[in-house]
Amino acid sequence: MSTRHKQNFNGEIIPDPSKLINKIKDSMKKYLQGSRFSFSGFYSKSKRNEFVLNRRFVDQNFKYNSKISKKSKINNEIKGIYILYERNIPKYAGISKTILRRIKQHFTSRYNNQASLAYLIAREKHEKKTGVLFSDNREKFPFKKYRKKIQSDMQNMWKILIIPETKDYKAYLYEWYLACKLKTYWNTFETH
Repeated sequence: MSTRHKQNFNGEIIPDPSKLINKIKDSMKKYLQGSRFSFSGFYSKSKRNEFVLNRRFVDQNFKYNSKISKKSKINNEIKGIYILYERNIPKYAGISKTILRRIKQHFTSRYNNQASLAYLIAREKHEKKTGVLFSDNREKFPFKKYRKKIQSDMQNMWKILIIPETKDYKAYLYEWYLACKLKTYWNTFETH
């Protein structure tokens, strides 16, 4: 006879899946009607041409529920789910322990492993332009050729919705549920 566990080895409560899905359905209605913000609300360029977090904006619109690092003494980040919209169409749902940092990576990083959404968009553009599927190592892709235009468009036209969530089970399920419910074009559930 097997013993059913209420917690996993890490001390996390194992939720009842049907109850969790019902909670998600109910809460998503409220969350999806929440405010969507532009990248420029979160970040602005400094005199040194670097993107700097607008703490005042974040303080006015969100409650910090996570720490940037274990060394941080206070909550200074947002953990949960984020949805990226292009022309009011949901294109990508993601989860992160550090959403503010993750958004900056998507919208500004010059590295294709950090700006993974910009990389996917660039790869699709490249494949349409050349008529050839890119199947080589990601590091060999000419990301630099496409990055600035794609990220500029994202910075100027895309919107961001954040759903704070500290429970990992919920965040993972929310991401899956939202990607399926919203039919986000850029989500994939390939195992890395």
